[in-house]
Amino acid sequence: MIFVSHDLDVLARICSRAAWLDQGRLVQVGPTSGVVDAYLTAAVQRIGARTFDSHPGRPVGLIAVAAMTSDGRPATTLEQDRPFSVEFAFDVREPIPTLNLAVSVHNLRGIKVLDESWFDSAPPERGAPGSYVARMTLPAVLPAGSYSLSVWIGSAYETLVWEPDALGIRLEGAVEASDRVVHLRLPWEVRRTDARS
Repeated sequence: MIFVSHDLDVLARICSRAAWLDQGRLVQVGPTSGVVDAYLTAAVQRIGARTFDSHPGRPVGLIAVAAMTSDGRPATTLEQDRPFSVEFAFDVREPIPTLNLAVSVHNLRGIKVLDESWFDSAPPERGAPGSYVARMTLPAVLPAGSYSLSVWIGSAYETLVWEPDALGIRLEGAVEASDRVVHLRLPWEVRRTDARS
């Protein structure tokens, strides 16, 4: 039976194999999860570091965002089994006492896998005018695959900066699990119960 659809979630649920056609040309055939991931990855540009127009008239300006390897280098492709950091450079041009910065990470199916803000760990003077660099380190819990990072800067009362899809990254690993949101690598304890003393 052949099933044709643009609904990728339905394809992933009911089809074990898929074919990707682009304007009548066969691009890829294989297990559905791999074909869907390749299709979605092709649609997203990966950028390891990005600068933004600072918009001088606004109270806050996002200057740059970068994904950093564990040794501090900007990169678009990172290792799945190593922590990595995301660094944000921004200017605060007027006092904003409740200033907050948040990043959300989406997989290419649009599922939000992470949403973190600095509100609880920010320095007391976080809303004072000046130039800042904030860095967040993500543990090695995401499965291999491509991700999009969005950045929000605001206060308790308003959104001051919103950059959806501010950065695209790819985590390389041995196994891609497109239906898994996180890969915690939890420890297992296994003991034999029929062993004789």
